[in-house]
Amino acid sequence: MAMRLRALSRKLGLLPYMALGPVTGPLAWRMVRCVQQGDRVLAGLYCVAIVALWVVMAETTGQALAALAR
Repeated sequence: MAMRLRALSRKLGLLPYMALGPVTGPLAWRMVRCVQQGDRVLAGLYCVAIVALWVVMAETTGQALAALAR
């Protein structure tokens, strides 16, 4: 029973981060967890991954919108 409550609590803790998106949310959650645990290098790598994801999404979305406009 306690194991189920712990798993449910972990999932509920992830919900606010899911507002960032299905990929960015878990990355941001993991980044915050790494900062809390004191692993700043890994948190920095998660931050780089989030920024890289945003850049790729911005580029591909712009191309898709241009193709749609034609």
